[in-house]
Amino acid sequence: MALDEIRVSAQRRGEILTYPLEDQNQTPGFVRFTPCNLFGEVLTRESIVQLYLPPSIQFADGANYEGFDAGVSGAIAMDTMNAGETDIGKVGANVKSQVEGLGGNLDAGTIIAKMAESVPLAPTQTVQGGLRKAVNPNTRVLFKSVALRTFQFSFKMMPTSEAEARQIEQIVLSFRKQLYPTLSGGSESGVSIGYEYPDMYLIQMTIGNREVPPKVKPSFLTAVSTNFNGTSGALLRTEGGNTSWSEVDIALSFGEGVTLNKSDIVAGY
Repeated sequence: MALDEIRVSAQRRGEILTYPLEDQNQTPGFVRFTPCNLFGEVLTRESIVQLYLPPSIQFADGANYEGFDAGVSGAIAMDTMNAGETDIGKVGANVKSQVEGLGGNLDAGTIIAKMAESVPLAPTQTVQGGLRKAVNPNTRVLFKSVALRTFQFSFKMMPTSEAEARQIEQIVLSFRKQLYPTLSGGSESGVSIGYEYPDMYLIQMTIGNREVPPKVKPSFLTAVSTNFNGTSGALLRTEGGNTSWSEVDIALSFGEGVTLNKSDIVAGY
């Protein structure tokens, strides 16, 4: 759903929880958190939260690699295929040819050190240590996977009115509720069988109601940390007699639901 459609639809239902509630023209942009499913389809049973755009937002892309010992034959095969040869028969022939050619170029000590790995005449370390020769494992690096991105947002909220104080309370409550799963099934004694996944969040950073990249895939809320009156011991008391915290800091952690690929980056993620 387009950003403007989400905003208009939510405003009609009065579901956007916003901070700051007052003087929004002084805020350069917002981060909108909209409950959704894995496919980014907006869910209406929970409130949308809109908070000011914080000064520092970090995006960390990463990939995982692992090393393995290819050995002489494996290293030759990999190098042959990396050079563009894909015919398995030709690869095998090239490996055989190069391995046979290595024999004349090795001194006796290296050959014995290599043989010690398969012939139980003495511990491999003893033979290699005595000859002062070590076998080259021909370690190579393989791509393993793409790292899931994580995001952290921190906000400081200080109410200037009773309406804004109530809004802050609802914002904190909304995030905390969204973090936890719903119990699924139950025995006669009241013991739960399992959990239903919490909803995800569609995270959109906006400036002037226009979404700005990089975009974020639907993400799970993984942690909520709330600090009440971090630098002040005062309470806000309104004319109606209600009392609220004068300062609320909230830190949110999210984990993207899927990993990215090259086409996602081209698409603005």
